[in-house]
Amino acid sequence: MKQGRRMLLLLLLMLLCAGSKDCMAAKKPELSSRQYLLQMGKSVRLRLKGDRAIQWKTSNPAVATVQNGKINTNSCGTAWITCMGKNKKTYSCLIRVVGQKKTKEKQTYRVAHRGYSSRAPENTMASFLRAADKGYQYIECDIQFTKDNVPVILHDARVDRTSNGHGRADKYTYAQLRKLDAGSWKSSKYAGEKIPSLQEVLRYCVQKDVIPYLELKNGSGLTKAKFRKVYKMVQESGLQNRVVWISFNFQYLKWVKEMDPVAEIGYIPKSESVEAMVQKAEKLKSGKNRVFLCIKRAKVSAKILELCKQKGIGVSVRGINSEKTWKGLDAYCMSAIGNGF
Repeated sequence: MKQGRRMLLLLLLMLLCAGSKDCMAAKKPELSSRQYLLQMGKSVRLRLKGDRAIQWKTSNPAVATVQNGKINTNSCGTAWITCMGKNKKTYSCLIRVVGQKKTKEKQTYRVAHRGYSSRAPENTMASFLRAADKGYQYIECDIQFTKDNVPVILHDARVDRTSNGHGRADKYTYAQLRKLDAGSWKSSKYAGEKIPSLQEVLRYCVQKDVIPYLELKNGSGLTKAKFRKVYKMVQESGLQNRVVWISFNFQYLKWVKEMDPVAEIGYIPKSESVEAMVQKAEKLKSGKNRVFLCIKRAKVSAKILELCKQKGIGVSVRGINSEKTWKGLDAYCMSAIGNGF
C-alpha cells in the first residue's frame, strides 16, 4: 500500500514538474533570431520558441517572403518578418538583404556621419533630413545629457563649437538648451536650427524608415541608469531591433550586450593593437548579435580584414568622404561612415 502511494506521489510530482516547465516556456516566447543579414537569393529558417506559430507575414514581399517560418530572399533591401503565436502576440525579425558577391553591386552601405554634415549643421534635424533626401538609410548621431537628464543629440560635451551658447551641455536644462541657435555657425540659412532631443530623432527615424547609429559618448556622464533610460526610449519607439550602438567606451558596449543580447554593436578602437581590438570585439559577442569594429580608413589593413574574417567580426570604415573612396573599399567592409558624399 505504501509503495503504491509513493508511486502515485512520484507520478504527481513528475506531472507538476512537466507542467511547470511548459508554463515557464510559455511565459517568454521569442523568435530564434531578431535580425538577419542575408545575401540575395539565400534562405533561412525562423522558429517561434516557447509557443506555436499560427501566422507568418512579411512587410516587403519584393525583398523577402515567408512560409511556415522559411524565409526566401528576392532582392536587396529590408523587410520585417512577423509571427503571431497561439497566444495572439506578435514577434518581429528584421531581414536585411544585400547583393550577391558575384555582382558588381556595392554592398557596403553608407552612413551619414552626424547627418549630411558636409552641407548642413551637424547633428541637427536639417542635417538628418538632408541625408534622407540624398538617399542615406543610416544616420550616425551622438548622445549627450542635459542638466535635467534629457538625452540630446550633440557631439561635444560643450555647446560652444556648434551653437551660440557657452559651456557644458549638462549645465543647461533641456528648455534652456532649446533656446540656443545650433545652425548659424554653419550657414545663415540654418539660423535658428535647434539641438534635437533623442526622442525627436527616434521619431524621425521611424517616419523616414532610417536606421540610427547611436554613439554613446565618452565624457557625456553616461551611467548605467542613464543608459537604461536611453534604451527604454529606443524600445518604446519600436526601433530596438534596428538601432546600431557604437562607442569608444568598451564598458558602455558591455551594458548594451547585457541589456539586449541581440543588439548590433560597433566598437571604435583607439590605439590598441590589431589583436587587442579584435579580442575586445569578440568579448561583445553573445552568440545572437552582430559585432563589428569601426575603424578609420587609414587604419584599415589587410591584417585587420583577414583577422576579422577569421573571427566573424564585421568592419565599418570611418572617414569616407567621396564616392570613389567608398566604391574602392574591400568588399568585406559592411558600412562606410562619411560626412556626406
